[in-house]
Amino acid sequence: MQFTVYRGIGKNAAFPLLIDITSDIIGDINRRLVIPLMPVERFGHHRPPERLNPVLDMTDGKKYVLMTHEAATIPVKALGVKFCDATAYRVVIKGAVDFMLDGI
Repeated sequence: MQFTVYRGIGKNAAFPLLIDITSDIIGDINRRLVIPLMPVERFGHHRPPERLNPVLDMTDGKKYVLMTHEAATIPVKALGVKFCDATAYRVVIKGAVDFMLDGI
C-alpha cells in the first residue's frame, strides 16, 4: 500500500525503514518503488537539504530523514514487516519526489 512504512529485512543498518511510494492503482506487480528512511542522528551536525530530504516523525518516537535520492525498486517479498502508515506525510513525500525529478 502506498505510504506504508516497512522495517527492512536487509542488513543495511543505515536504512532500517523503507516507505513504499508506489501508487495503489498500479495493480498486482512484483516490485515496489521505495524510499529508505535514515535515523536523523546519523547526520550529526550536518542537516540534509529539507526539500529533497524532509525529516519525518515516526510512530516509534524517532525522527527519520526521507532519503529521496536513494529511491529504488525492490521485490514485494523484500519489503519486510509493516511498521506504520505515513499517509499523513503524503504532501511532503510527493514534494520531495517532485523536487528530485523536476526541481520544483
